[in-house]
Amino acid sequence: RKGLFREDLYYRLNVFPIYNIPLRERKDDIPLLAQYFLEKYSAKAGKAFRRISAKTIECLMNYNFPGNIRELENLIERAVIVENGTTLGPGSWIPEKDNLDLNNEFQSFEDKQKEYIIKVLEHTNWRISGPNGAAAILKMKDKTLFAKIKRLGIEKLVSLKG
Repeated sequence: RKGLFREDLYYRLNVFPIYNIPLRERKDDIPLLAQYFLEKYSAKAGKAFRRISAKTIECLMNYNFPGNIRELENLIERAVIVENGTTLGPGSWIPEKDNLDLNNEFQSFEDKQKEYIIKVLEHTNWRISGPNGAAAILKMKDKTLFAKIKRLGIEKLVSLKG
């Protein structure tokens, strides 16, 4: 549309779109890919790396890889450059711990919305209307909240005491 990409090339590439699953959703591929990149960059750099330590694999498996396979390849290339030996151990090239424990499971927007509405309803003791009701907290009209509760299938669980 902006004329920044050759139109004929776009149509050639767009014949059969290929969708790739993110690396964070196929963690079992990490050890094999890491070993491949280790061998590739060790040979290129003239280094003697042969294998990757179990601790290094564990660190890589716990990382979320927002940059997918390209990020894994870059990490291994950096490791080959800065480390020495025959076994690649964890080092300063591994991403910071803050980035390692990211949650891989994402909720749909509706599930997150449902969870939040239930939390607010529990806070208001399931009161929807009025100045202290859930609708006021959520800054929406009572009727809108009632409709949303119905659409999301939210029901108050009642337990019998006895």
